Amino acid sequence: MARKGSQARPTDVEDGATTVTAGMPVYLDQHPISHYEPMGHTGTAWIGLHRQYSSRQLAVVQTVYQTTALDIQRFVQLAHLHIARPIALYSTGVEMYVAYEYIELDLYDLLPLSETEVAAIMSQILDAVHYLIQNQVGFRIATIRVSAKGYVKIASSARLEF
Repeated sequence: MARKGSQARPTDVEDGATTVTAGMPVYLDQHPISHYEPMGHTGTAWIGLHRQYSSRQLAVVQTVYQTTALDIQRFVQLAHLHIARPIALYSTGVEMYVAYEYIELDLYDLLPLSETEVAAIMSQILDAVHYLIQNQVGFRIATIRVSAKGYVKIASSARLEF
């Protein structure tokens, strides 16, 4: 979502899909539970449904460890079709949280895969990893997910390294 007055710019185009960088809301002294109702857990993160009825957006909320707000800001500026997009940053004063876009399927949900499918998945993952290396971002992959449109996306672990 682009904020009023901010300039959103396309950064990646593939098969008609465009990744856009835009302003991300930062909430100080707020826990993400104030905006998201917990619906379940996935690994070290939890899935939440946005409480605003007009949005009803699903998000994955994860605690971020040993990362500064500047690191998160730099990460948010990295927009790529095959990387889960951060939606909002929360700081309670003690802990930091990032809400990411919810990506529908785990890669394991698609097993078994043919060699052609594995090659296509690896190509998308390597495209994202190459982009991160070019931008000098250390990124620990927590999970590999697949969107409803078929895009493979990597999601970060709770540690970002710059």
